[in-house]
Amino acid sequence: MPLRKGRSRATISGNIRELHKGPQYERTKEAHGSETANKQAIAIALSTARKSRRKGGRLFAGPIRSAVPGRTDKHPMRVPGGSYVLPADIVSGLGDGNTEAGVRRAQTLFGASYVPKGKGAGGPVIVASGGEYVVPPHGALKWFHSRGGRGGLPHAHEALDRWILEQRQNNIKTLEGLPPPATD
Repeated sequence: MPLRKGRSRATISGNIRELHKGPQYERTKEAHGSETANKQAIAIALSTARKSRRKGGRLFAGPIRSAVPGRTDKHPMRVPGGSYVLPADIVSGLGDGNTEAGVRRAQTLFGASYVPKGKGAGGPVIVASGGEYVVPPHGALKWFHSRGGRGGLPHAHEALDRWILEQRQNNIKTLEGLPPPATD
């Protein structure tokens, strides 16, 4: 769930609305009531605003390594504008279930996960999960053009959306075809 950068009331209010859409909000609301869930959404939005200011414009790209379980969106970070976040299941699937092998494969597909010098002044703040992989815009374009794609970043993002769905279908077929676990 991407959150916008900045500390203005409009930005923080927009981030609070965004945080009210997620499954974490629904789980908190169900377990502790709507008042607690609302307070938590506000606290996360304010924390994101504070952290984005502290990071001083450093941009992140590459694998998000974390011990926090996946699909939790616990890591606020500033990324280059136009970045694309690969979901953790896709990264793991690229490595046949091994996330580190999937990271190496993603680096091969999308190029180095560096951010060019002088490009650290801004960029959107996102909240990501461990196991995901931030593809910077130049990596998305490299991948898109290497596959014969024509056009700019919006076309690359659309192609990546389709590729993610294809990869998920391939992962499902692979998992369905595996033998059951060995027993002694």
